[in-house]
Amino acid sequence: IKEVQESLLLAEVGPLLAPLRKAIVHHQLFFPDRRLIQFDCGKLQELATLLRHLRMDGHRCLIFTQMSKMLDVLESFLNLYGYTYLRLDGTTKP
Repeated sequence: IKEVQESLLLAEVGPLLAPLRKAIVHHQLFFPDRRLIQFDCGKLQELATLLRHLRMDGHRCLIFTQMSKMLDVLESFLNLYGYTYLRLDGTTKP
């Protein structure tokens, strides 16, 4: 009976979850494991070291980038390390 219930539930909910599965797979293609984001780029490895030293000395940092996609990568990177940040771009509300 439990197997029948599971198959009926899957038949009802499965089509509703299809877009979500597509989004999860799409996200995994870009960032397979969030903890590995720093090791994909030598610049992010250096940034991690630099930010660690600046934070220990009580400094703050301002990072500029020309592309909003790079802001997305930096946002994931900063969230991973628990840094407080403010993203200033066209999507920022006044």
